[in-house]
Amino acid sequence: MVSRHPQGFGIFLALGLVFSFHPAQAALELSSLFGDHMVFQAGKPAVIWGKDRPLHKITVSLGDQTTKTKANLMGRWKVSLPLPAAGTTLGMTVTGSTAVTFQDILVGEVWLASGQSNMEFRMDQTKDADKAIAQAKDPQFRLFLQMPVMSPKPLNETRGCWRVCSPETVKEFSAVAYYFGKNLRETLKVPVGLIASSWGGSYAESWIPETFFRKNRAFNPIWDRWNQLPPAEKAAWQRGRFPVDLAVRNLRFIPNNAGQESLTVQALNVSAPTTAALPAGTWSWSVKVGSEASVKISSHIPHMTGSFLTDAWGFMTTALAAPDKGLDLSAFHAVEFETKGDGKYILFLSQPSVTDWDNYRTPDPFQVSNKWEKHHIEFSDFKQSGWGKAQPFTPNALSNLSFGVDPKPLIEIPAALYNGMLHPFVPFSLKGFLWYQGEANAVHPDEYEKLLDTVITSWGKVWGDPDMPFILAQLPNYVPTAGQGGGCWSDIRETQRKVAQAPHRAMAVLVDLGESHEIHPKDKADPGYRLSQAALQTAYGKTDAVLSPIFDHTVIEDGKVRVYFWQANEGLVNKGGDLKGFELAGLDGKFQAAQAKIEKDTVVVWKEGLASPSAVRYAWGDDPVFNLYGKNGMPASPFKAELKP
Repeated sequence: MVSRHPQGFGIFLALGLVFSFHPAQAALELSSLFGDHMVFQAGKPAVIWGKDRPLHKITVSLGDQTTKTKANLMGRWKVSLPLPAAGTTLGMTVTGSTAVTFQDILVGEVWLASGQSNMEFRMDQTKDADKAIAQAKDPQFRLFLQMPVMSPKPLNETRGCWRVCSPETVKEFSAVAYYFGKNLRETLKVPVGLIASSWGGSYAESWIPETFFRKNRAFNPIWDRWNQLPPAEKAAWQRGRFPVDLAVRNLRFIPNNAGQESLTVQALNVSAPTTAALPAGTWSWSVKVGSEASVKISSHIPHMTGSFLTDAWGFMTTALAAPDKGLDLSAFHAVEFETKGDGKYILFLSQPSVTDWDNYRTPDPFQVSNKWEKHHIEFSDFKQSGWGKAQPFTPNALSNLSFGVDPKPLIEIPAALYNGMLHPFVPFSLKGFLWYQGEANAVHPDEYEKLLDTVITSWGKVWGDPDMPFILAQLPNYVPTAGQGGGCWSDIRETQRKVAQAPHRAMAVLVDLGESHEIHPKDKADPGYRLSQAALQTAYGKTDAVLSPIFDHTVIEDGKVRVYFWQANEGLVNKGGDLKGFELAGLDGKFQAAQAKIEKDTVVVWKEGLASPSAVRYAWGDDPVFNLYGKNGMPASPFKAELKP
């Protein structure tokens, strides 16, 4: 398939829709957050809420604890009950205008994992996925996958359900979160529940409650970008969906020789979405989970219609040749087609030498109207998109052709994902938060420090616990290619390092775990492990956690700079050759490569001829050169620091 996106969330999608409320035919309603196999956070009250008929009496029994309340005039009610020790198994019955009972409820450690695509990245996409999935059998480990939901106002209902960790249920779950929880299980020996609520490509501002934006003038530029959207587009955002309507006819490749016939792309039949190889002339579609689409063929004209989530991707695709061979189009120079419908779309061509995470595409989206219009696109105009390593366009080996929806950027929508994907979990008791995000905000790195800090403080206030642990992933190494912008990942890493210094926060250093030209590294076991180590120290006080050395402060000694680190008590080492990655700036602010050597748990940095350095930095750049590690094998974090005489 040309699509670089997963097909969907399978079992979680189906069950999330079926079990949104309990039971549907009665007035008593509970979010799907409450159900069989759920986990309550040990050491905190079990907060349970729902709806029923106004003023109706409600009784909640959890284990051997029972409490009563009454629904308010709006029909809403909430209770709080104490919990026994971690490891206890409970049943729960809620009685109102009807009754509902849940079984196999555990008391343990509950974490909410959020962020963008590297947090959303599924287990079945990872390195050694088959082996890891087959081993994912743990009845004391529970998973809740929230469906993607964007909303202009705070929602109250979750979309998903609790599942016992197994090879079937873990396939489409967040890989980073799974490995994080797996390591907590192995260390703490108590039940663990994970809530995964992420959205690929999302910006930090989308995860912040609107009230925290309204109060802060620093966010005026973000509000301005949102307010400057065209009214029709803004209305689509506020509805949370936009229509898709695309019909294509007379799709053909234009030969180099004027006397040669064009090559027509057939539209013979339609297949439902599948990852299996389909014969040429068979059209299918793939869309982001939560969107709806279908393709029909009439008079050899493929026609895709549907209702898409905002920021959603979607494709109408056909094979050009066998999956591993490609069609030889070296005798052709352009593609022509006619379209009718509504919206903006992109034409994609894929080739075997470019992975399905990447593709060649038209340089700009083309507009479709309610009248048939002709489009002519030269092969020379196609450009590589996505995040993969640059590859030459090879018209002699093209495998698929797709028409893709032009998704709208998330940056313009403050609070949209908080409303749909976090607010429904408030005030469910949690141990802490897991966060892997920042790639999207590299387009405005100067805004990120305030945004990230506000994500953390706002969530703590909304949940009523400002000291709730927040563990974030520092971005790995990466080189933007294939036309992508770059140069700001180091700024985002530095912001993450600074923000993580506050109490009850921690950061996992991943700068050595990237794949340079792949924005989605397939190793998610190591990031999950490092995040768990940060959590074990910060949230559980484990002094033997394996942590990265983090910059602390500097001291200038006779023109040289001594750099001190915390979490480097075991000492520092350089892996391979001389110590690399340190730079010094003079009074002109220009950085130059510097010499450096390790002295116990510090590093001394100097530059011959530079007597008055003004700043020092280490491992700076999108894909930096570095080799400083702790003796425990963990890489030192990149940093930049101004120097004071």
